[in-house]
This record gives sequence, structure tokens and C-alpha cells, in this order.
Amino acid sequence: MDTKHKELNLTTIKEVLRQYLMEKGFRNTPERYTILEEIYSMEHHFNVDDLYLLMMQKKYHVSKATIYNTIEIFLYSGLMIPRSERKTSKPFFFAKYAAPKPLYPPPKTTIFI
Repeated sequence: MDTKHKELNLTTIKEVLRQYLMEKGFRNTPERYTILEEIYSMEHHFNVDDLYLLMMQKKYHVSKATIYNTIEIFLYSGLMIPRSERKTSKPFFFAKYAAPKPLYPPPKTTIFI
């Protein structure tokens, strides 16, 4: 995908996230969009530890807990899907995915983020 299409796709994905955050009453923070941009710039599956290390190398000041909480939001919003990787000892990898509707039902309890 060329750069112009990637930017257009990312703009659409950011809008999906913005709408989801508004609907659910979550804060619209720059850290969430930074994590989203990093995830969608990757060309492969990843796990939270790899994403955290990548963000630390790029001098982003975001905690691992923020990454976990943000990925949970991305999963519930339909922006990502989980992938299990059996070849390594790491239990979960996450694949980027822009779904037209959420893949998981919303949580029954409020998530404080």
C-alpha cells in the first residue's frame, strides 16, 4: 500500500477510534492515537512487550499498563483482532484489523482507564 493510501486509511481508523471513545465515554488522549499509529505502521503481528520496547526506543513515554488498556479498547472497538502464536513462548500476538463492527461484545463492567 502506498503512502497516500496508508495515510487515508489511518485517518479513517482514527475517526473510528474517536467515535468509539465518544460513544463509550472514554477519554480521547494523544497516547491512544500514538499507540494506534505505531500499531498500524507495523507490517507484522506483535505482542505488547515488543510494542512497549519499540515505543521506548522511539522515546515515547507510555507505560505498559497504558498499552494493555489501549489494546483492550482497540479489541472491543473492532480495530484489532488477537492472534495466538504457538511457535513461541509468548502467549498472544495482536494483528491489526479494521472491522466494520466490534468483534467482541462490550464489557459488562466499566473499564477505568
